[in-house]
This record gives sequence, structure tokens and C-alpha cells, in this order.
Amino acid sequence: MLPPERIFSIIEDAASMRESDVATVASLFHSTPKKIPEWSTPYVDVFTADISVSAPFRTFEMRVPSHPQTANGLIILSLAPADGCVSSNDITRKYGSPPEYSPPNARQPADAPEYFIYRRSWGDLKFGVSRSAPYCLLSVVIDWEVKR
Repeated sequence: MLPPERIFSIIEDAASMRESDVATVASLFHSTPKKIPEWSTPYVDVFTADISVSAPFRTFEMRVPSHPQTANGLIILSLAPADGCVSSNDITRKYGSPPEYSPPNARQPADAPEYFIYRRSWGDLKFGVSRSAPYCLLSVVIDWEVKR
């Protein structure tokens, strides 16, 4: 597994490229995303890809506004803690403590992560962490406001 600092560097690179085309952002993860028409709407195009060579990253999803005035953009990355654990302590060492927390609501599955949310000038950087020890990073959401 990549060391936590390298994983954070890749996440920061993805955040800095958030307004680039989907293929450019996906190239960070050596993946080729495909548009998923059944998940897309008149407002947002959804692209996904499996990631096989950039452990611990497993899947890539990017939601791109079809019309910039109608929606924000999202990049969602899932990670596999079986490939090694980026701990909640690693996250707070890098991004500061305490972050804003967003626990799952009652309608979500029991294993849904709790999110550490860091506000940025461009939007939110959210780290989904398992709710039981060893508190590993499960997902990352880069949620940005589209320039209008």
C-alpha cells in the first residue's frame, strides 16, 4: 500500500484538477471511466471506473454538471482497507483536528462511514471513516461549487 502522505497527495491532486475533464482526473488512478446513462440526469453526467493498479483506491466516480448553473461537481473515491489502513489519526495529522463530523443517519446501513469534513474555498473535502476500530479511511468525496 502507498503511505498515507502519498495517498493524501493523490487526493489533493484530484481536488486541484476537479474542473478538468473526466479522463484527466481519472488518469491519476490509471482508470478509464465510462458514462453511466442510468445514473445520469438532465443536470448531472455520472462516470465511473474500477481502479486496479492504484491500491488502496478501488473505484472512481465523477459527477459532472451538464449545465454549470445547475449543480455542483463530485469526485467519489472508494478505498479498500484490506490493502492497508489510512487511519483517522493520519487524516487529522494531515488536515487538522477536530474536523466537522457528519455521522450516518438512521436510514443508512450499519457499516456506513462517518465523514470528517474539511471546508475549502472551492468546496468540501470529505473523508469517510469506518465507525469501528481501527477507524480506516473508506471513501473520499471532493465536492466543489461550480463557478457560475
